[in-house]
Amino acid sequence: MDKRIKAIKERVEKATPGKWKVEKYYHDEPYEEFIKSAAIVCRNRTITRNDWSNPVMADLEFIANARQDIPYLLKKIEELEQEVMKLTVRLQKGVF
Repeated sequence: MDKRIKAIKERVEKATPGKWKVEKYYHDEPYEEFIKSAAIVCRNRTITRNDWSNPVMADLEFIANARQDIPYLLKKIEELEQEVMKLTVRLQKGVF
């Protein structure tokens, strides 16, 4: 296994398990439409939170979805590596 893939896999295994999601907190004033802060949470536990106004939602969604996306991608990499190995063996044996 590639060193970088191995390191990514280790980080995934150490991270808080479960589906992460974005929670937005708005200013208390009714005329304020801006987000005051946002957090990435899992089962009511805060993973990370920003306290600046109007965070980039695409960035927050990316962070929250990385918890599910990265394990999926790692699994796909493993499947593809196994398929490459099988095809390599077949090629070496001349079996198509």
